[in-house]
Amino acid sequence: MFEESEIEYLDLSNFDTSSAKDMKFMFKNTKNLTSLNISSFDTSKVTSFERMFEASGIKYLNISNFNAKSVK
Repeated sequence: MFEESEIEYLDLSNFDTSSAKDMKFMFKNTKNLTSLNISSFDTSKVTSFERMFEASGIKYLNISNFNAKSVK
């Protein structure tokens, strides 16, 4: 979704992910994004987080409420 973007700041606090099943490559190569709080994400239906943060610039990451029970 944000793969290889030049984005520096994201407010995803109201982002509805309740139907999401695939989060592959979502933040891959987001080198300017250094802080990300996605603790509000509903990941109960997600089956893949493959390379979600690969090569990102994220130094602070909050995924405290992630549910990976559906991952195969």
